Amino acid sequence: MRRPHRHRDRAGGGTGHASPLPEITVPSGSLVAVPIQHRQDVAAGQFEVKLINDGPDGFVISALQFRWDGLTSDQVSGAPVAVGQRIDLPLPLPDASCRVDGGVETMPDIADATVQLTLDDGTQRTVPVFDRDRVARSLYLRDCERQAIDDAIWLRWEDLHPVEVEGRPVTEGTLRLTRRAATGEVVVQTIGSSVIVALQPVGVDSGAPVLRLGATDDEASVQVRFTEARCDAHAVAETSQPFLFVAQVEPGDGFLHPYVVAPDPTLDAELRETHAAGCEALDELHPLDEPAG
Repeated sequence: MRRPHRHRDRAGGGTGHASPLPEITVPSGSLVAVPIQHRQDVAAGQFEVKLINDGPDGFVISALQFRWDGLTSDQVSGAPVAVGQRIDLPLPLPDASCRVDGGVETMPDIADATVQLTLDDGTQRTVPVFDRDRVARSLYLRDCERQAIDDAIWLRWEDLHPVEVEGRPVTEGTLRLTRRAATGEVVVQTIGSSVIVALQPVGVDSGAPVLRLGATDDEASVQVRFTEARCDAHAVAETSQPFLFVAQVEPGDGFLHPYVVAPDPTLDAELRETHAAGCEALDELHPLDEPAG
């Protein structure tokens, strides 16, 4: 089994002591690319390359592709780029091509990354990449960690459905853990709530692990309720990932790793409907005090 690798994404981050990473300087006077990723990109399953055109000419891109031994995107359509322009171009986020354990020590050299452009006249340009903010590095390390956990276990939601709790509808379902290549005991220590949804494992004592798979067991499960963390319109409207939950998992290597556990996206509308109905019922059960006249 490839063990999940504990990595540090920034100077002083992670566990223990990390040496400061060298500063990456983006040169001027030429055409270069810088990987970036905003919060909305995470929700959309994409990242972006910022093309900085300090070269002598403008051009029109018909297609572009991010190429690196650690992470290579699909080819997407481009856009016109004027002299002096900085333009952000989104790319679908691919699976990382993990080496050995997917750790930083064996990661391909990001200095070898390029963005390949196909221009509207059919010519090709190879643009050097400067991972100034360590975005490509972080995408690689995090996805390799995810892949290693996927190899070790299968953690997923099942049978999500509305139930009535204390006079209001909430979603309830099963969080199921199945052994794959993991050896020994596997523990789901916690699973975090989202902005608008609070998770409540049923029958689990406060401070106890959410789920534990014994060393000789192949499967374990726990019932979980999706209750209302926030009901205000601003939070509900602004959250881009209302049903994305991050578990802290120890998959048999002695360390905790963050691992995303999200329901089937086809259930999103139903889950939102139940959340809205629960919020409405809460307001009826516990109405806000009227403002003083």
